[in-house]
Amino acid sequence: MTVKTTISLPEEIFERMEREVKESGTPRSRFVAEALDERLQRLESERLLALYNEAYADDDPAEKQLRDATLDYYRERLEREGE
Repeated sequence: MTVKTTISLPEEIFERMEREVKESGTPRSRFVAEALDERLQRLESERLLALYNEAYADDDPAEKQLRDATLDYYRERLEREGE
């Protein structure tokens, strides 16, 4: 199911989007939907990381090392997804 909506965009963002959709041949609606989906996934990942940090705030050094490695992995993943 799809829902129609109207949004206002800064002209610069609209023009950048138009260039991308013309170059890629992607329909504008799909382009916007994919961009929103990526942003929403990133926000969810950030929330999960915050919950993870809160849950493991007081731990022993070995647990801290494991947590830091895990957080580094997810930070790098979020950065790659943002590119």
